[in-house]
Amino acid sequence: MVEVLADCAANYDHSGAVVVAIVFVSVFIVLILGDGVLSGIAIVAAVRQGDQAPDRVRLSKAIDVITSLVDLTPQEHNVLVAATNRL
Repeated sequence: MVEVLADCAANYDHSGAVVVAIVFVSVFIVLILGDGVLSGIAIVAAVRQGDQAPDRVRLSKAIDVITSLVDLTPQEHNVLVAATNRL
C-alpha cells in the first residue's frame, strides 16, 4: 500500500469519498430547507383558510366529516349537533 501511494502522486484536494459526502450533505440541506419553506407556506395557507369560515360553518363541516368516518346512530348525531350548537 505504501508503495502505491509513493508511486501515485495526488494532484487534487479531495478524495472520492469526500466529494460524495459533500454532495450528500448539500442535497440534504437543500431538501431540509425546501421542506421548511413548503411547510411554512402550507401552515400560512391553512391559517388563512381557517379564518375565512365562521365557526358554525366549520363546526358543521367537522360534524359531516365525523359522521362520514364513524357510524353514528341518529341519537348520537343529535347529541353531537346539540353540543356544537351550545358553543
